[in-house]
Amino acid sequence: MVRRFLRVMVAAATLALGATGVARAVDADDDPRLDEPLTLDICIAIALDHNLELQAARLQYQSSRAGVGAAVGIYWPTFQVTGGGSNFNLGGEPFMVAQIRPQYAAYVDRHDLDQWIRGGTASVLQQTPLGSIIGVNYILNHTKLEPDRHDTPNYAFNAIFTQPLLRGGGWRAGTAGLRSANIESEIAAADLRARELFVIEQAKTSYYETLRSLQLIEVNQQAVARDSQLVRLSQSKLDTGLGTKRDVLSAEIQMEQDRGTLVDAQTSYAEAEDFLCRVLGIALGVHKLAFVPMPVTHDPIEIDGPKWLEKARRDNPVLKAATLTVERDRHLMQVAGNARLPQLDVSFGWEHLNDPDFNELRKEENAIRAARGDSTKDYRTTGTKGWTGTVLLTMPLGNKVLGNQYRQAELTYEQSRRLALEVERRTINEGRTAVRTLLNNVERLAILQKSIDGARSKLEFADVNFQLGRASNLDITDAQKDLVNAQTDYVNEVIDYKIQVARIEQLLGGF
Repeated sequence: MVRRFLRVMVAAATLALGATGVARAVDADDDPRLDEPLTLDICIAIALDHNLELQAARLQYQSSRAGVGAAVGIYWPTFQVTGGGSNFNLGGEPFMVAQIRPQYAAYVDRHDLDQWIRGGTASVLQQTPLGSIIGVNYILNHTKLEPDRHDTPNYAFNAIFTQPLLRGGGWRAGTAGLRSANIESEIAAADLRARELFVIEQAKTSYYETLRSLQLIEVNQQAVARDSQLVRLSQSKLDTGLGTKRDVLSAEIQMEQDRGTLVDAQTSYAEAEDFLCRVLGIALGVHKLAFVPMPVTHDPIEIDGPKWLEKARRDNPVLKAATLTVERDRHLMQVAGNARLPQLDVSFGWEHLNDPDFNELRKEENAIRAARGDSTKDYRTTGTKGWTGTVLLTMPLGNKVLGNQYRQAELTYEQSRRLALEVERRTINEGRTAVRTLLNNVERLAILQKSIDGARSKLEFADVNFQLGRASNLDITDAQKDLVNAQTDYVNEVIDYKIQVARIEQLLGGF
């Protein structure tokens, strides 16, 4: 455990020394990749670099890592220095002077006595992961009385070790701040991964939606071209007496309907392009995006529902963040439980005190002993030294504040535990739904491919019969409508399939 803590301290120190600034985002509108035709991979790369919400999530993660460094900082020693001084004129009061320096009592009959005080303290405090506090203090106090300018300064040196035994004691309480900061950092990392997967899914979805609109524009442009040709053929037949005005009107109506559908597809393309720009993190209307021509084809993947659901339980970052939140709240509940305990601190230390007045007494005592011929023991004049120990016991009466804080932490933990369970169930439910939808897409694509083949055969047959005068243009317009509908449905189904695959990839935490 101690070794793991030291590794955390080293990593946090490296982070604190290395991450002294925040990386500034490069303006997405200056990205040279926007000047070239875009592919799906390029769109994903641009979105990962410039998406604004993703950049905010990265900053949040960096902030959480800085919080870990701040939490480690309490285990670094603290050095403190204080100093001060004063000057006092004690006047000619023999009584006052006699209390401080009796040898100056006769002097003050003729002169005022000045007291000159200078002092300072140097301290080093070190907190340990067990809640212990180690303090080393050096205290210097220099007092002089005129006319004696050579008084010996007194000083004290002590080292004190304090260990909480109940409240604030132990590894859990001593590392509570660091543990909370680490869990917060892990939650931020999971949130960042979830945001990255969401941006990838949004980039794919918006790219596919743009591709859908482009394909539907092409489908409807082909339909309008066929309609225009049918109008010309119907007019030619009318001019030669082989057709009727009804044929011409029917062909014109069909052409206008297909033109209306084409306008709708062009509007959908503009909306899809705007949404793609937002996902890429670029300003709307600044760039005219171009795309590498890409046919809408079905690229099937192997569908393994049970394996996917197990991976979602293990790797879904949203679920991972919810699980980490439960761990954090349980930790905070345990810390709040420790805070309810009485405070029982045991301290012991060593102290060395050097006082000139005390040393004078030692010298006088030694002189007396020497005059008596008693030399069996010589008192040292270096001051006093020895061990000290204290015990501090604090018990709050009633303990309403700490008790209710623990109850609040307990309820928060129970709440996060239930929310995590709900996130898990929702994730599994979305995964099951996505698998069913994907299987449905595969079956529908096979049916739609047959519908397209049948509609093309029907159109070719109607066109031949119309040329031979065996069919009216109603047969052609009907066949064209079937072909357009089948092609439209096929494009929509392929795009829906690709979007569903992207959605599953997000749920699984990546393939």
